[in-house]
Amino acid sequence: MTCVLAGKGVLAPTSASIPLPLPDPFPQELIDKIIDELQQDRPGLKACSLVSHAWRPRAMYHFVSSFFLL
Repeated sequence: MTCVLAGKGVLAPTSASIPLPLPDPFPQELIDKIIDELQQDRPGLKACSLVSHAWRPRAMYHFVSSFFLL
């Protein structure tokens, strides 16, 4: 991490220390098809939901849709 002197002896991190999100290397349509194939695999859906922000909504849709209200 890179820090600069912010005044009165206080170190503050520079903007270079903030990681930028990288785009997914795959088209969203392909990601959706992969996740759709896992709709019965709850551990797989949970893992997919943690991959990236782009993967989470589709994985959580299948994860939550498997619950039934009695």
